[in-house]
Amino acid sequence: MSTRSARNTSWLKASIRLASMALFLLSCSSEPTPAGSSGAPAASGKPDVTKLFARSITNVAIEIDYADGAAPAEGELKNFGPVWSLFNANVLAVFDGKKTVSFPTKVSAMEKLGDVPAKSFSNQDLLDVAAAHRNEASTADTASFYVVFVNGYWIDDSGAEQQDIISVSVGGTGVIGVFKPAIESPLIEQLALIHAFGHAVGFVDNGVPVGEANKGHVDESGKHCTNEKCAMHAAVETAAGAKKYASTLIRSPEAVLIGQDCLSDARLLESTQLSQ
Repeated sequence: MSTRSARNTSWLKASIRLASMALFLLSCSSEPTPAGSSGAPAASGKPDVTKLFARSITNVAIEIDYADGAAPAEGELKNFGPVWSLFNANVLAVFDGKKTVSFPTKVSAMEKLGDVPAKSFSNQDLLDVAAAHRNEASTADTASFYVVFVNGYWIDDSGAEQQDIISVSVGGTGVIGVFKPAIESPLIEQLALIHAFGHAVGFVDNGVPVGEANKGHVDESGKHCTNEKCAMHAAVETAAGAKKYASTLIRSPEAVLIGQDCLSDARLLESTQLSQ
C-alpha cells in the first residue's frame, strides 16, 4: 500500500471512530425534551387538563415501569381481593366511567429499568427517567400517563431528601414517581398511586377548577382536600398518614377513595367540555 493510501485509510478510520462516538453521546443523553420541542418525550406528555376531560379523549393509558428492587405488588391480598382493583376503581371514578382505562397489573407486563440505580430522586431525575423510557404517547383520543417505581426517596426543590413522601406527580407532565422504600404495604402503594394520579389530573385546584359551592374543601396549601376521608388529603402524601388512612378507611378493592367534592369539581369541568 502506498504512503498516500495508508494515510487516507487511517484518516477514514479516525473519522468513523469520531462519528460513532458522537452518535453514542447523543443516544446516551438523558436531558428531557422541553415541551413544545420536537421529540418523543414532549409528545408523550398528558393533554392539558381542559382537554383531558373533553369527550374527544376516550382512552386513558397508564404506562408503568420499575427500577431494580422497586417492583410493585401484584395479585390478590388475603381477605381483601385483587390489589390493583383499588387504583382501577379510582381512575374510573375520576372520569365517571366515561373513558376506557388501561394499565398493567402484573409485573411481567411492566418494564424493568436496569439503568435506574437505587438513589434519591428529584423531580428532574424522574423526568430524565421518563425521557429515556416512556413509550406511550398521548394522541387525539388518548391521554397518556407515566408511572415509575424507584428504589429511593424523593428530593424536594430545596435539595432535601424527604423519606416520608410516598409519591409525587411532576406537574403538567403526566409523570408520577412512587418511592418504594417509603411504602410499607400494597394498600399504601395503591394509595400512593391514587393520590399522585389525582394531582396529575388536576386535583386539588391544580388545573381542575373548584366549583363555587366546593371552595371549602380546598385546604390552606391550596393543593389538597380538607376531607380527611378523601385520598387527596395532605396527610396521604406521607408514609405515616397513608398508613393510618389505609388501616382505617380502605375496606374494599372497589372503594372510591377520592372524595365527592373533588369528583364534583371534575364533573363540573367535564360539563363545560361536552362539545369538544
